[in-house]
Amino acid sequence: NQASLVVVRDKASLAFHPKALVAPDLVFSTPSTLFNLARSKQIVILLNDFMSPRTDSKEWQLLGYQWFVSEFSVVCNRLINDGYTLHFMPMCTGTMDDRRFAAAVIGRVDNKEKALWYLRPVTVEELMAQLSLSEFSISLRFHGLIYSALTGTPFISIRAHDKLANLIKDMHWKGD
Repeated sequence: NQASLVVVRDKASLAFHPKALVAPDLVFSTPSTLFNLARSKQIVILLNDFMSPRTDSKEWQLLGYQWFVSEFSVVCNRLINDGYTLHFMPMCTGTMDDRRFAAAVIGRVDNKEKALWYLRPVTVEELMAQLSLSEFSISLRFHGLIYSALTGTPFISIRAHDKLANLIKDMHWKGD
């Protein structure tokens, strides 16, 4: 209420801040030449601990999480069999800790040598460098989409929150 300027990332956020400026096109800044490197057969995967069950989670949330982990692990195994190296990089390592979600998936991966699990916090520069080397990324995180767009890396968005769908809609990108 005391801010002189509020910038939101999508039109849906205007419901919370009606006088805000919508600036989703900020993701289309010109990528630096650092990110024009040759792509390799790797994929950055950005999971979101927000989706991990908590002690008070309802049974349907637990079942949904287990189903996703099971099905996504099958996808990861197929990608590895197709020659990809998977980089499970956490964007959050504090109270919310994306490494928790990655552990559940990596635990079901057959060839763990091809599933690189980043156990330490990752810098923005390191994330962007790995994205720029990747053929594409898979993200449950909004900012994973932003960084992918900044590096010109195609991405698969797994919608865990409306803000991911709203970004894609506001950018007039295909998909959901």
